[in-house]
Amino acid sequence: MFRYLARRLLNGLLVLLGVVSLVFLIFNLKQVDPARMLADQRSSPEALEAIRKDLGLDLPMGTRYLQYLNDISPVSIHARTDRDSPFFIDLEQRSGVRLFGVGGSQVVLKPPYLRRSFQSRRDVSAILAEAFPNTAILALVAMGFAVVIGIAMGTWAAVRKGTWVDTLLLGISALGMAGPSFFIAVLVAWLGGFVWYDTVSLPGLPVMLALMGPVLWLRARLLRRTSGSGDRYAQLSFGGLLLGLL
Repeated sequence: MFRYLARRLLNGLLVLLGVVSLVFLIFNLKQVDPARMLADQRSSPEALEAIRKDLGLDLPMGTRYLQYLNDISPVSIHARTDRDSPFFIDLEQRSGVRLFGVGGSQVVLKPPYLRRSFQSRRDVSAILAEAFPNTAILALVAMGFAVVIGIAMGTWAAVRKGTWVDTLLLGISALGMAGPSFFIAVLVAWLGGFVWYDTVSLPGLPVMLALMGPVLWLRARLLRRTSGSGDRYAQLSFGGLLLGLL
C-alpha cells in the first residue's frame, strides 16, 4: 500500500513538473518582449533594459527556469546574504520561515510566490484572491444546474432506452463530451460578449453565458453516467418495476 501511494505521489509530482515546465517554455519561447509591452513606444534602450532587469528577463533562460521552480515550490533554497543573487529572498518583505542554513544558502518554508503581473504589476496571488470568490460561486451554481439537468436527462434516456429519445440525448451527451470544455467556454463568451450582447441586452445575460460553458460540459458527463447506471439498474427485477412505473 505504501509503495502504491509513493508511486502515485511520484507520478503526480512528475506530471506537475511537466506542466510547469511546459507553461514556462510557452511563455519564454514566444517572440514577445514584455518590456516593450510595458514601456512607451518612445522609451530608450536604457529604460527597456531597466524593465527587463526588474522582471528578471536579463538572466539566462536556465537561471530563470530554476528561479521559477524555486519561487513556486513551498520548500525552496535561497541566498542568505547575497542580495545581488537571483535566488535571494528578503523574509522581512515576503512571508516565509527559515528552516536551516547551509553555508551562504538557506532553506525556506513559504507559500508559493506567483510573481507579479506584467500588465498591472500587482502580485498574481492577490489578483487570484480577488477573483476566487466569484469563480467559486460560478462553479457551485454551474454544478448545481448540471446535476439537476444531467440526472434528469440521463434517467429519461434510461427509461426510454432504444427509442429516439435515448438516441437524441446520448447524441447530445457525446457532442458535449467531445468538445473541449475550455473551447466551449471561450466560444460562449465570444458569442455573448461580442455577437449577442448588444442585440439581446438582457440584465442577467453575462451570468447566464458564464454558466453555460461548465453546465454544458458537466451535464454531458452526468447524462452519460446516469443513463448507463439507469440501464444496469433496470436489468434488476425490482429496478425494472420501478423504472416501468416512470
